[in-house]
Amino acid sequence: MDYDYNLDGYADGVSLSTIPPWTGSTTVAVLGIDGYLDNNGSGSVRHSVATNDMEVSWIGATNLTHTLCALAVRITDHYNHIGVYWTNATTLRLYKLVSTANTPLGDYVISGSRSVGDSLRLRVTASGAVTVYYNGAAVLTAQVSDHATVKKVGITSLSARGSNIATSIHIAETFQEITSVAAGTDTVAIGGTYSCSVVEFGSPVISGTLDGVPLTLASDTSITIPNLIDGAVTPRLGKRTLTLTNGVLTATRTVTVTEPSGLASVRLGSNFSTGIDTILYGLVPAAVEFDWIFNDPTKSTVDKYGGYSTNIDGSQTLWHLENSTGIARSYQAITDLDDDGGVVVVTGGLTSSGLTSSGLTRVGLTSSGL
Repeated sequence: MDYDYNLDGYADGVSLSTIPPWTGSTTVAVLGIDGYLDNNGSGSVRHSVATNDMEVSWIGATNLTHTLCALAVRITDHYNHIGVYWTNATTLRLYKLVSTANTPLGDYVISGSRSVGDSLRLRVTASGAVTVYYNGAAVLTAQVSDHATVKKVGITSLSARGSNIATSIHIAETFQEITSVAAGTDTVAIGGTYSCSVVEFGSPVISGTLDGVPLTLASDTSITIPNLIDGAVTPRLGKRTLTLTNGVLTATRTVTVTEPSGLASVRLGSNFSTGIDTILYGLVPAAVEFDWIFNDPTKSTVDKYGGYSTNIDGSQTLWHLENSTGIARSYQAITDLDDDGGVVVVTGGLTSSGLTSSGLTRVGLTSSGL
C-alpha cells in the first residue's frame, strides 16, 4: 500500500505527528506557511507500515544547502533507525543509529548541484537490503540487520536546524522490483532460460511477459523465453520490456533481446531489395524496413540489403521476423550449386502444397534439379 502526503494541503505550523497515523515529536516535520516541511527541533515522526518492506521519499523544496533532517526506515525513535540525510549541499550520507551509536554506511557526492523538485528515497527490504535513490537512480546501498522487526518509517532529526526541506512525502510498502536478469547482464536470447531476481513481491510470481509475449516460469527466479515458432509471435530484438506479476503487483525491467542460439540476425535497411536475385523475393508477407532475417551463419550469409550467399547445396531454413507484429515465419532457401548457383525461395516450408509452380519464387533450378 502507498501513502502520499502533499504538504501544501495542511495548515501552517501543524506537525505530521498530529496527523494520524503519524506519531512522534511535535517539533519535527512541521509544515510551514509556504506549504514546505520545516524542522524546529530534535526528535522523530513515525508512520507505521504493514510489512518489513518499506520505503519513504520526499520531493525537495527550496532548501538547496543542507539539513540534518533525515529520511528514516525501521525507526523506533531518533536514536534507533536507519537514515539518510544531506551533510552539505552536495553530499548524501547513509547511516544507522543503534542506541545513540551512529555508524556511517556510505557517502555519495552528487554531480552538479541540487534543484527544487529533486527526489530522495530510502528503501529497506525484509532481508535488510538498504538502497538510497536520488532522482530515481540508486546511489548508495548497504546490508543492515539492525531493527529488523520495526515496521515504521518517517523523519528524524538530531538538530534544530532546517526549513523548506520538502513539498511532499511518499511512503510505500510491499513494493516490487526486478533487480537482475541473466546474472546481471540484462541480455537474453530468444528460446533461452535465465535467472531472474525479484525483490519482495510478498507472494510468488505467477506469470510474466517479454515484449508482450508470455514466458514460462519455472520459479520466481527462472524464466524461459519462447523459441521461434512458425506463425507465432516472438519477442523482437533490441531493448524490450520484461514484466513479472504475482497477480496483484507488477514489476518491469528493460532487457536486451538477441537472436536464438546458433542463428545470426540482420535487420533490413531502407535500401534493401526484393528483386529476383535476393533472398527476399516472393516472401509472404513481404519483408519491410526494420524486419529481421535469421540464418545459420555456418551455412549462409544474409545482408541488410537482401543479399544471400552460401556454399551449401540444398535446402536451408531461414526466418523472417516482422517488426510490426512480432510474428516469426520460417521459409526455405534452396540452392543448386551444380547448376547455376541460383536460389529458389519457398515460403511456408517445404510441404506438398508448397512445392507448386506458384511456390517456386526464384528461377535457377532446372527440371532435372527438382
